[in-house]
Amino acid sequence: WLTLASDTDTIEDFLEALREESHRLNPTDVVLIGMGGSSLSMRVLSSVFADECRDVRLHVLDTTCAHDVAKLIGRLPFESTLFIVSSKSGSTTEPIALGDLFFRLCQKELSPEAAPHHFIAITDPDTPLSTAARERGWRHVIHARSSVGGRFSALSLFGLVPALYGGVDIARIIETAKNMEMLCRGEETFANPGAQLACFINDALREGRDKLMLVFPERYRSFGMWLEQLIAESLGKDGKGVIPIITSPQRIGTAI
Repeated sequence: WLTLASDTDTIEDFLEALREESHRLNPTDVVLIGMGGSSLSMRVLSSVFADECRDVRLHVLDTTCAHDVAKLIGRLPFESTLFIVSSKSGSTTEPIALGDLFFRLCQKELSPEAAPHHFIAITDPDTPLSTAARERGWRHVIHARSSVGGRFSALSLFGLVPALYGGVDIARIIETAKNMEMLCRGEETFANPGAQLACFINDALREGRDKLMLVFPERYRSFGMWLEQLIAESLGKDGKGVIPIITSPQRIGTAI
C-alpha cells in the first residue's frame, strides 16, 4: 500500500471510464455501505470536501442502527441513487445485510429489472459478495487489490471509486498523494515527513508517553477518527501501543 498513489497510473483508463459514466448517470445521491476501514476514508473525504460535492449528496452507512437506517431510507430518491456495497472479505455481516436490504427496497420502489443498475460492489476477487453481485447483474463488480488492508485502502479502488462517484476531485488527491509518497521515500530523515512522525512517536513512547494528542479544527475532525484506527489498531501489538486522543483547539482552550 506504500506505492498506491503511483500505482494508480495502471488503472488510469479504468478510472476515466468510471468518471465518464458518473457524468452520464448524474446521481443525486451516492450511498456507500461498508464497515471499518473500507468506509472510514470516505467519511473523511465526504466531510473535508463537502463544499466541492454540492451536486451529489454522499452518505456513508457504516451502522446497523435501525433509527439511522430508517432515516436514510426516508431521505433517498431511489430512482437517482447509486449504492456502493464495499467489503474486502465480501462476507462481513453488516454491509452484506444492508446491501440486501437496499437491493430489495430498490426492487420494490423501482422494478426488479431496474434495481441492479443502481448497485456497485467493491471487494476482493472470488468473495461471496462478488459472486452474489454478479448473479444479481449489478452495474459493476470491482475487484480491488487483495494485498491492501481496509484501513490503508483510501488510494485503492475501495477509496477512489466511491470518491469519484461522490463528486470528489480524485485527480487532485492522487497528485498530492504522489508528492507525499515521493517525500516519504527519502533516505534523509529530516526531509522525510513519515520518518519524522515515526521518530517522534517512538521517542515519546520510549520516554513513557503513550498518549498522542492530535488537534484538529472541526472540519477535519473526521480525519482524526481515521487516524485513531491507523495509529491505535495498527501499532498496538503485544500489549504495547500508542493511544491517540482526538481533540479540537476549542477544547484545549477550555481545558487550559
